[in-house]
Amino acid sequence: QGDDIFSGNPTLFQTEVGVVYTQERYQDNLKDRDFTSPYFSEDLEQKISFMSSEIIHHLEYFPRFQEFADYVLRIETALRTHLTENLFLEFGVIHTHTSRPVVNKEGVQKKDDVTASVSLGVSF
Repeated sequence: QGDDIFSGNPTLFQTEVGVVYTQERYQDNLKDRDFTSPYFSEDLEQKISFMSSEIIHHLEYFPRFQEFADYVLRIETALRTHLTENLFLEFGVIHTHTSRPVVNKEGVQKKDDVTASVSLGVSF
């Protein structure tokens, strides 16, 4: 018989909606950009019954007011395990997708960027 990992454990779910101003300044003759955009985000934290751990998920969506097909989507997911009351170890992945990336100095457009991390943190 398996264990129900999420049963009775606290869950936090939050959303945000707003307007942001973005200013992008590039070196090496890349085109600078300034724009305002709506901002949508959601946060989910779920405590699990494995070594005082929690799963953390954060999503951000930035479309342009002038052109909704031009957007940035950022998704961050992590597993945080508490080693002591104030010390934790976190394994995370961040995926950023840009619908219309700027061409870099090598002439390459990079739409997706994925970063994996392992960090040691202190909570107060």
